[in-house]
Amino acid sequence: MFTLTNASSETKTILKWGGIILGAAVVIFIIFRVVLFLGQAIFPPPPPKPTLGFEKLTYPKFPRSVTGKTFTYYINTVTGDLPQLPAVAKINRIEFPKPDLLSLKNAGDRVAKVGFTKGPVKISNTLYEWTNDTENSTNTLKKKIRVNILNFNFNVTSDPFSNPDVVAGKNLPTKEGAISSAENFLKSSGYLKNSDRENEEEKEGDIDLTKTQTKIYSLQNGGFIEASSISSAQVIQVIFSQKDIDDIPIVYKKPGQSNIDVLIVGGSFQGQVLAANYTLHAVSDASSTYPILTSQQAFEELKKGNAFIASYNGNQTNISIKKVYLAYFFSDQAQEYTMPVIVFEGDEGFFAYVRAVTDEWVNK
Repeated sequence: MFTLTNASSETKTILKWGGIILGAAVVIFIIFRVVLFLGQAIFPPPPPKPTLGFEKLTYPKFPRSVTGKTFTYYINTVTGDLPQLPAVAKINRIEFPKPDLLSLKNAGDRVAKVGFTKGPVKISNTLYEWTNDTENSTNTLKKKIRVNILNFNFNVTSDPFSNPDVVAGKNLPTKEGAISSAENFLKSSGYLKNSDRENEEEKEGDIDLTKTQTKIYSLQNGGFIEASSISSAQVIQVIFSQKDIDDIPIVYKKPGQSNIDVLIVGGSFQGQVLAANYTLHAVSDASSTYPILTSQQAFEELKKGNAFIASYNGNQTNISIKKVYLAYFFSDQAQEYTMPVIVFEGDEGFFAYVRAVTDEWVNK
């Protein structure tokens, strides 16, 4: 006869074996995960095979290093070791606009929107120059703009010492005001798209306004000297940077600077643009992957002197390397591809770039 006691006993038995089975399943799962982890640690999966779609690559020419000193190096990262970098890096082709019969007219239309109405003067087959109209404008500085009519990159120049109000810092805006003036200058001439602030389609390499920085300078002895405070400054430099590419940062020939900047000064009536440089490398969707150096191999190249020393403010020759990472180097000259470099950062503003792509895939 089935009794309540029997039911209780059977329930206990079921719970007992259920617990044993569940515990065994958990143990088996843990063992499986441990074995899988150890297997991947001992026998890691092979790195992805590079696609090598552009054949051999040509790196943009690095400028001369900022110092000719011979350095020794030691690793002083947070972990005490060099980081593990990916075995391959993606490289994108840089877009090169095709020649257009309307390029000169289009360039003239763009610069006219920011006051450059006199011209053009032909400098070369691709480079033309315009000047601003100072007679019919509150902008009292005489300026020139030179535009490459193929890619529309440009630079603006003027002489700040030609105007006493500029030298005196009269009507110099705040840093925030300078950023606004610089953005308006680029937007008015069609060089800064609304997508940099709004939810429009964005591309890798477009200007990233969250990265915008400012630096302040005083005008002394016919040149620029970095100022200690805004009260002693007459020039505000607004520095724009391009967006990261797949979360990999872009570096330039001078750390803390870029290929796109606008200098803002005061004037008789209001702040104004003193000078500007705009070299944007438009990143296309065409890409391929290439093998790159390990961090240890790159460190050996650094020790051999096969690196571009982009910055160093110190006097010591034994450099503590505190940070190592992969980046893309964007030159201020034309380049065909987004070229990866391995960056070494150290004390006293030390920055060095080592070419990342392995030698067999680089044109010498």
